[in-house]
Amino acid sequence: MADTSVELSSMDVVAAFKYLDEKSQQLFAGLRDLPQFGRLNWQPYFQKTFDVFTKLWQFQQQHRRELEGPDYGLQRWQLGEIASKIGQLFYHYYLRTSESSYLQESAVFYSAIRERGYFKDATTPERKIKRLRYQARFVVVAMLLPRSVDGSKWKLPELRAELAAFVADYSSGGGDDAAVPADAGEWSLVLRELDAFLDANARPKLSTLEGAAAAQALKDEPRLSALAFPPPVKSIDESPPDRAFIADAVLVEARSDAVKVSELSLDTFRLVQALEYAPEGLPPGRNPHKYLLYRPTVPQLLVFLATALKESPGGAGVLVVYLSAESGGEASLQLHARASAHEPAGTNLLCAHDLSPLARRPLFVIIDSELGSEFGAPESRLGLPVVVLCGARQVPADVRSRAVSGSLLSHFLADPLVAFQTIAGAGAVAPETWLDARDAVDRILATISELLRLPETPREIAFMLDDPFLGRMVTRFAFFQAVVSVHSSFAGDERAHPTMIPPLPHAVTESNEVLGGVLALAGLFSVALKFENVTLSHRL
Repeated sequence: MADTSVELSSMDVVAAFKYLDEKSQQLFAGLRDLPQFGRLNWQPYFQKTFDVFTKLWQFQQQHRRELEGPDYGLQRWQLGEIASKIGQLFYHYYLRTSESSYLQESAVFYSAIRERGYFKDATTPERKIKRLRYQARFVVVAMLLPRSVDGSKWKLPELRAELAAFVADYSSGGGDDAAVPADAGEWSLVLRELDAFLDANARPKLSTLEGAAAAQALKDEPRLSALAFPPPVKSIDESPPDRAFIADAVLVEARSDAVKVSELSLDTFRLVQALEYAPEGLPPGRNPHKYLLYRPTVPQLLVFLATALKESPGGAGVLVVYLSAESGGEASLQLHARASAHEPAGTNLLCAHDLSPLARRPLFVIIDSELGSEFGAPESRLGLPVVVLCGARQVPADVRSRAVSGSLLSHFLADPLVAFQTIAGAGAVAPETWLDARDAVDRILATISELLRLPETPREIAFMLDDPFLGRMVTRFAFFQAVVSVHSSFAGDERAHPTMIPPLPHAVTESNEVLGGVLALAGLFSVALKFENVTLSHRL
C-alpha cells in the first residue's frame, strides 16, 4: 500500500481509502466465523483486524479534506459506521479476554459517535438501522463499565432515552403514509428487554440522590478491589501446596425466561462483575478469563468445557462453571439429578457425572437452578478440591421472582447489600444509612472470613479461599445462607435455603455474631419485623 507520508493525489487517497475500507469489512465479517474457544485460533485474526481498522481510522483523519471532496464525498454517517465497528471490535475482544481496558476503549469510540453526531442525519432506513445497532451496543457497554469509570459525557438513562427515540423514529417509517419496517417489532422488543433488565439490575434505593454520601453509595463497585478485600485465608491443607487461582470460568445461561439484553442475561452479567477487578484495584496480570454462553446445547457446552480444561494450567488452577438452567421443559440444556453414571439421560440433560472429567483440575461449580443440591457434585477421583454452590429449590411467594429480578444466588454473589435490600423488601433509605449498612455487611463478611480460618473448615473450601474472587464468593454465599436462615419468609422450608457441597462448618452457619449482625442490618433498613419470627434464642 502507498506510504501515507508521501504527498498523494486525490484519486490515490480515494483508492487507498477504498482498499482499507474493503479490507476492514472483509476481516470484520470473518469475526463471526471464528470459534469462541481456543485462544491461539482467534487472537491472531483479531490482531490483524485491529491493525487494519487502526490504519483506516488514521488514514481518514489524515486525508479528511480529500475524502470529503467530490472524488469520494465521505459522509459523517460513514465515519460513524467505521467508529461503531471499532467499538464493537473492542467489545468483542473484551468478551474474549475479560480485560476491562478494551471495554473502556469501546466506550471511547461509542461516546465519540454520540458527541460528534455521526448518525445525527440518519434519514434512510439503512442508516437508521446502523444508528439503532450502535446505540443498543453503547447501552450494553455502558451497563458493563465499572461504576468508577467517568461517564460525565453520557449517563445510562440518557442513552436509554435516545434509543427509545431512535426506535420510535424508525418504527414510524418516516411519515404518516410510510410503511412500518418489518423488523420494527423486533426493535420494540429490544427496548422492552432493556427496560426489564435495567429495572431488575437494582441499584441502591436511596431517599435522595443529592449530596456526597449519595454519590459515594451509587458508585459502590461490584467488581473486586484489591485494596478493600480482606487478606485471603490461607489454605489449611498443605496438599496441594500451591495457592488457588482461577484458570478459566465458563458462565452459562440456559433458561428460557432469563432477564436479558441480546444474549447477555442478568445473572451472567452479575457473575461477570463478580469475577473482575475494579480498574483502580487491578494487579499485574489480567482478570480471570471467561467464556459466556447463552442457551447452548449440551454438546456445545461440553466442547467449551473440554477446551477450558485443555487450556488451563495445571497445579492450583481452578475451573469455574456457572450453570443457570431449568430442570424441565424444552430447553436445549437442562439440569438433571441422575443417580449414577449408568442411568440413561436425554441428549439435552446435563448431570453432575457429566462434569466429573473436569475434576482433573480443582473445580468450583455454581448451580443456579430450582434443582438445587439435588444436582449433586462431580466426582473427584484424583482427590482434587471440588466445591459446589447450589441455589434454593424454591423461593417464597413474597420474594420477587427470578423472571422479574434474576436469581437471588447471583445477586448475593455479586452485590450482597443490594441483594439484602431486595430480599428484605426494604424501602429507600438515607444515603448515610446506606453507607452504615455497607460497613455492617463488610464487618459480617470479615467475621465469616475469620471463622473460615478454623480447622473444621473442609479442605476443599479452605483451598478455594486462597483465590480472592472465590474467597469472596464463599464468604458472600455464607452471608446469603445467614440471611435466609433468619428471614421469616424462609423459615421452616429447607427447599428455600441455598446449600454448599461440602457444607460450611457450624462455626459459620450457627455463629451468633454473624446472625446477630444480620438482624442488626435489618434494623438499619427498618425491616426487623420480617426477621422477628426467627430469633437467636434456639441457637444459644
